[in-house]
Amino acid sequence: YIIRKGDHCFTDNYVVGRSPKIWGDDALKFKPERWSEKGLNSHDQYKFPVFNINPRLCLGKQFAMTEAKVFAYSLMKSFTFNTIKSKQVLIKSGAILNMDTGLYVKLNKRGDR
Repeated sequence: YIIRKGDHCFTDNYVVGRSPKIWGDDALKFKPERWSEKGLNSHDQYKFPVFNINPRLCLGKQFAMTEAKVFAYSLMKSFTFNTIKSKQVLIKSGAILNMDTGLYVKLNKRGDR
């Protein structure tokens, strides 16, 4: 691509996150093992720019990741999660990717049957 002085460039994280050119032929598959090597830092920041790219790296990135891990751990330690199969997941795109009608799950306290 040729980018000239004064040109505006935009990226779309939704498209980048699903691009076979970046992630391979299985880009649309849920593969947590993609991140197994070093977690969020498993891939180049230009390949996964959710928290922006140096020198404009999000100052709250480390705090956000730590907070998310603590929150996820607390929930997973106490509950099991099962999606409600009768509820369809609809995607709503915008500045950030959302679920149009939410994600319906049933939580069961661990140890309860």
